[in-house]
Amino acid sequence: MTLVSKIKKCLSRRCKKKPGGRLNENDNSTSLHQPPVAAQRTASDTVAVRPSQDIDPWLRAYEIFQTRQPELIRDRSYPDLETFFEKFSGITAYRHLDGDSDANSSEISKEIKLVIDLWLYLTFDAIEQSGSRKASEVEKVLAELASTVSEKYEKILDRSKNKAQTEILLQIVLAAAQPLTVEEANIALTLALQNEQFASHTALQSELWPKENFPSTVKDLCGLFINIHDAKLSFIHQTAREFLLDSKHQGFWKGRFNMPDSHNNVSHGRYPFLKYAAVHWHWHFSRHFGETGTGSEKEISGLALNLCDTRSKPYQVWVPIYSFSTGWVYPKSASSLIVAAYLGLEAIVKQLLNTNKVDIDSKDAANRTPLSWAARNGHNTIFEQLLSTNKVDVDSKDAANRTPLLWAARNGHNTVVEQLLNTNKVDVDFKDTYNRTPLLWAARNGHNIIVEQLLNTNKVDVDSKDTDNQTPLSYVDSKDTKNRTPLSWAAENGHRTVVEQLLNTNKVDVDSKDTKNRTPLSWAAENGHRTVFEQLLNTNKVDINSKDTKNQTPLSRAAENGHNTVVEQLLNTNKVDVDSKDTHNWTSL
Repeated sequence: MTLVSKIKKCLSRRCKKKPGGRLNENDNSTSLHQPPVAAQRTASDTVAVRPSQDIDPWLRAYEIFQTRQPELIRDRSYPDLETFFEKFSGITAYRHLDGDSDANSSEISKEIKLVIDLWLYLTFDAIEQSGSRKASEVEKVLAELASTVSEKYEKILDRSKNKAQTEILLQIVLAAAQPLTVEEANIALTLALQNEQFASHTALQSELWPKENFPSTVKDLCGLFINIHDAKLSFIHQTAREFLLDSKHQGFWKGRFNMPDSHNNVSHGRYPFLKYAAVHWHWHFSRHFGETGTGSEKEISGLALNLCDTRSKPYQVWVPIYSFSTGWVYPKSASSLIVAAYLGLEAIVKQLLNTNKVDIDSKDAANRTPLSWAARNGHNTIFEQLLSTNKVDVDSKDAANRTPLLWAARNGHNTVVEQLLNTNKVDVDFKDTYNRTPLLWAARNGHNIIVEQLLNTNKVDVDSKDTDNQTPLSYVDSKDTKNRTPLSWAAENGHRTVVEQLLNTNKVDVDSKDTKNRTPLSWAAENGHRTVFEQLLNTNKVDINSKDTKNQTPLSRAAENGHNTVVEQLLNTNKVDVDSKDTHNWTSL
């Protein structure tokens, strides 16, 4: 008996059932082994039907031996085959061998090892029918077999009623770095079919196929071309992959794809969410998971901690996307504490500090510490957390010779600047590799509150020059987003020493106006800073009747707030309009 005959005989034994029976795809009531009482049949009594085969030839075959009441075996579930089988009134039974069902896969795998698939049938049948016995003849048969397999694969995929979806699903399976789970494939296909980005995760969930239906969707789209085993998708055979990627494009499906295009097309489906997650995950975490106590919050904190671990694969995935998308510098060769401090993850910093196992002053490739990153990015709470340990070097220098104070001054984080100045442990006038001091950086970038803070220490050199020969005084009249100058801020806060220093430069616009049309004199008058008010008045360069957006003058501001000395100073000039009215039609007195 030939090998093919043995295979067919095995199948006929294992797939019989008592006459009149019907097994659905999840029926486990009958053993695959032949019961002793079953009717005896030859291999020809059993007809194996595959969805890839045309139905009409089987109808003709049935007419020839219909009196023998054959048993039909089908290897995949198709709605149209279910209907087709109903036409065979004389069939003893038909059975669906479902290798995908969790209930059946183990037993069937053990019995026939899932190797007797399309390829095995075609191979052995072709060899037997050829009558070949010599190796050279077998090689020739196998060479000719390739075209036969291609035809079968073509027919399998042609059965799809939605070729566009079939094409996308095939590309997803082709491009996957590892077999996708049913759930992953469901999401990937849904994303790929969406013309516009989903607005939210909820919107995506609403478009997914129901979990219990998606395996059937895969079968409807790809038939036996894609196998689902252990809830994972894979091609039925390596030749299926080769068929799709064949260098010779024949028919509709053979050679239809190439790997670069498959990766590109699939990436468009998932990239928007990957990019969003990479850029914004820490923002969502810091706002919704402030604690790391119990339940889901503890689990989420564990995931966040893993994302901060530079050795983890998730970190290596999101960081390059984050950096490319935002253009921001990110710490390299960093500790988890540095990454958490950089991102502003207060809960993670707290969790790490509580372990007492982290190096609080660890440095990354740029020699920056967690404190330096917190200062640079203005994460005030984290800065306080680190500062309160009393184990940090508040004046540490990085590779660019920049201290936490310099970073905070450069980027406009005045709360951090104040905290550092209050330690009395920082060099206020320290210079980086460009010879720029914290004062010069603050003035250069228009952070005028910080300019005032630094000037108020009386420890800064306003004439120090950087490598471009610029001094802090080169920027003394710079304006911030509110159009306010360092003089405006100093006048509001009554810092007479700073005001004096600025006026002595002879480079400031004494009567500059901010977005509310208010001058330094107006701010000093409102807050009753009589010494500063007098300093400004003595320049003889101020308009004492200037009006702001509410039509209020320095006189009305001073009178409104009960600053009688300032009111008296203004009246003594004999230049004020005491009858001017504001927007509410109120006069100054």
